[in-house]
Amino acid sequence: MITLKNISKIYQMENHSVEALRGVDLFFDQTGFVSIVGPSGCGKTTLLNIIGGLDHPTQGNLMIKETNTKDFKDSDWNSYRNAHVGFVFQSFYLIPHLSILENVMMPLKLAGLSAEEQESRAVKALQSVRLESFIHHRPNQLSGGQQQRASIARALVNEPDIILADEPTGSLDHQSSVEVMNILKEISATHLVLMVTHNEALSQTYSDRILTMSDGLIISDIRLHEKNTSSATNTLHLNSSKMSIKTSFMLSLSNLRKRLYRTILIILAASIGIMGMTLVIAVASGFDHFIELRKTETLNAFPIRVERVSAVVPFFDEMYQPNLPLFSNDDIIYPRNIQYEFQTINTLTPDYYDHVQLMDSSLYDSIYYNFGETHQFAVSNDGVKSVDDVFTELPVNASYLSSYFDLLDGRMPDDSKNEMVVVVDRYNRLSKDLVEKLGFSSADLLSFDNLLSLEVKWLPNDIFYSFVGMYYQENDLVQTYQDTQSSTIPIVGIIRIKDDFNLDLLNTGFYYTSVLGNQMREDAASSMIVSDQYSTNNSVFGGLTFSTSAEKTSFLRGLGFSTYPIAYTIYSKSFEDKDEIMRYLRLYNAFVDINDQVEPLDIAGIGLSTMRIAIDATTVILLAFSLISLFISNLMIGIMTYTSVIERTKEIGILRAIGARKQDVGVIFYAETLCIGLLSGLLAIILSYVLIPVLNIFLESTTDIPHLSRLPLLYALGLIILSTLLTSISGIIPARIASKKDPILCLRNE
Repeated sequence: MITLKNISKIYQMENHSVEALRGVDLFFDQTGFVSIVGPSGCGKTTLLNIIGGLDHPTQGNLMIKETNTKDFKDSDWNSYRNAHVGFVFQSFYLIPHLSILENVMMPLKLAGLSAEEQESRAVKALQSVRLESFIHHRPNQLSGGQQQRASIARALVNEPDIILADEPTGSLDHQSSVEVMNILKEISATHLVLMVTHNEALSQTYSDRILTMSDGLIISDIRLHEKNTSSATNTLHLNSSKMSIKTSFMLSLSNLRKRLYRTILIILAASIGIMGMTLVIAVASGFDHFIELRKTETLNAFPIRVERVSAVVPFFDEMYQPNLPLFSNDDIIYPRNIQYEFQTINTLTPDYYDHVQLMDSSLYDSIYYNFGETHQFAVSNDGVKSVDDVFTELPVNASYLSSYFDLLDGRMPDDSKNEMVVVVDRYNRLSKDLVEKLGFSSADLLSFDNLLSLEVKWLPNDIFYSFVGMYYQENDLVQTYQDTQSSTIPIVGIIRIKDDFNLDLLNTGFYYTSVLGNQMREDAASSMIVSDQYSTNNSVFGGLTFSTSAEKTSFLRGLGFSTYPIAYTIYSKSFEDKDEIMRYLRLYNAFVDINDQVEPLDIAGIGLSTMRIAIDATTVILLAFSLISLFISNLMIGIMTYTSVIERTKEIGILRAIGARKQDVGVIFYAETLCIGLLSGLLAIILSYVLIPVLNIFLESTTDIPHLSRLPLLYALGLIILSTLLTSISGIIPARIASKKDPILCLRNE
């Protein structure tokens, strides 16, 4: 039935290797009781684990029913352990939060049997070991001998061919040991029983065959009783084993019930975060009408945007830079990392460009078209450096800058000249990466003069690239920089958002005037490299063929040429015009596929953070509860799930031993976070409905707006779903850790 040919197993340690088995050759019949004896560390358990499919040989072949397992996949081993092998361990390894009946049923659940058949076969197996009166007991309510008999019932319930017993009497008293050995002896009449033991007296009494091992070798093979070779089939059938979603959730809920008080505390902590989001949404819906009355005041500050991303929101963390002065009068710039949050929603096309150009020009003051092209710039600062990704075209004119920004040094740019201006944030910060690209050290502070005196040049395509041989290549940067056709672009001023505003209207960085942008686009369009690239579908640099038109379009943008924008900023003349523009822009969606629809962003219509009352009322709630949501809802649940993985290490080993797949183990722990998320979401909604009347009293006392907050039922349902999704994310890593655990190490865990 089982043949081992030249089986070797080598374990690689940090500084050495251990050879647990050395060229073992064995054959086992279909039935019989075989004891494997020998000193500790001689390879007995390793041999058992290889036969049971928990471990795999470094060398040699394991044949089961004339089937070579050398090419077995994980799924094959899972099915083999589930259908053909039953494990009996020294420490019983029953899942503590399941009843005895549920423990015995577990292999049947993985085999996919019906609930009725699972229970029927489990009860029958328990009857065979005389435990039918304990089926609803938990493992800790049974004696050691009874737990071992339950373990035997679990090993037998799927009617396997092989029973592997690793020191099955090692934790039992004499009477219990005799009971267990008698059961195993009885089983050996119809099954192959392989037992590892140190008790040679038991092996002599009950075994048909005794294998003695030493230092990874079989040194003795004694048959005490001759067994007739069975004529049973030698075909190995492997039916897929899989844990159902229902079983996964059953195990998760059972574990959560076992640790009820801890579970309740986690749900309470998680619900506070979701409750904060719920209350913010309730207040926001009440503020809609209030904000609508004041939109006109902020039209210029919050233009309509149509971009590849739905938002570009500066992320200010005052705790991150507690020592930086706010709106400082010092002429110092601080190189720092500045984080922005992006969310992609739109795909812009030439057709959409045509649609925007046909809009009634009387509705807006101006439109900024961002073509997303790359132009070549260089600076001379401790050597010449290429900085093509540092400078951006101004989306507004000088008049706009004068209205919303303070001039810190120099002057405002002239719209009719090729000039640049530096925008810093309210802490006088510039991006650390940007500063380093310009040749400054991010470890040093910069004076205003450092930037205003910086020499920046635009390098046109015709002097930046040359045609050499068959392809174009970049010219020497220093020579190009010194070329008379390069154009010096002066940095004329440093500006910062006025302290009246709560949000920065421009990201920090270097901006050049639109007249320079137009000149660079015109120059790129007429350049030789763009002309040559436009006429071919192969890269002018290396000849590589573009696989899609999008690749070629992107490549041309890198050369400064583009036929349609990747973003739009539209400055409307009035509140009514803004709504008309939004209606016109959305009209485009009626004529395109749903996947090609474009949603413009009406910043003036969502939030209006410049409204002091709305900010004061909502920011307190947003900050207090969103931080709790971020750190408690996700971090605590992730920690809880990882703690559960650690606590249930042996359970992982048990499940893998009875045929559970890696992904089955992962789903069990992932299901825990789903349960926590659902329950915390439900609790959060209930608590929110209780608190909304109290919140309305507080808001009315501070804003004079009665019955401000309200929570529609649809929003409540959406937040419950959101809670479940967000908390489940925190379980991904712990679940993955659990799924990757080695079952052998799990079973050895104490």
